[in-house]
Amino acid sequence: MEAVKSAKFTASIILGFNPKDFSVKGRMKMLTEGDAGQTRGMLPLGQELGITRPLIDVAATPPGSGSGAMYRSIFAVKSILGEPVGGGYHNITSAWPWLKKFKKQPGKESAYMPSDVGTNLLAIAYGCNYCLYGPIEHAVEVFPAAAMSDIIVADGARDLGTEIEAGDHPLLKLT
Repeated sequence: MEAVKSAKFTASIILGFNPKDFSVKGRMKMLTEGDAGQTRGMLPLGQELGITRPLIDVAATPPGSGSGAMYRSIFAVKSILGEPVGGGYHNITSAWPWLKKFKKQPGKESAYMPSDVGTNLLAIAYGCNYCLYGPIEHAVEVFPAAAMSDIIVADGARDLGTEIEAGDHPLLKLT
């Protein structure tokens, strides 16, 4: 903790993983109050260490282990905490025990990528601000799909009065 404080970081990813409770409430509790042996919330702890620009990571977990609540947490973090939110959604796919076995079967090797791409597209549809992605070798499949999702979400928000101001948004660069 002292090393982080002395480095004088102002921005950092703050992880909302709660090993005791994978629900939206559990993730929010870990971020705000602490839980599962952690006596302070991750956000207040970050603030104590000088983090004034947190990037909340909602802690991707595999199907059956809170992945649905993780996606719903995107909306909760933005609505309740007002902070940018994202995560390493590709971890859902890589940690899914069933898919690990399934893709090893002859003729099933290609099952991985649609699932991997889909994890990021769902997060974008839920309103995330960023997607952490890896391995980089799969970026050619993931990045265009993620850009398309960003374009569709932004385009869909136009009739709500939302306008894209960032000049580097995919809606402005790739349409």
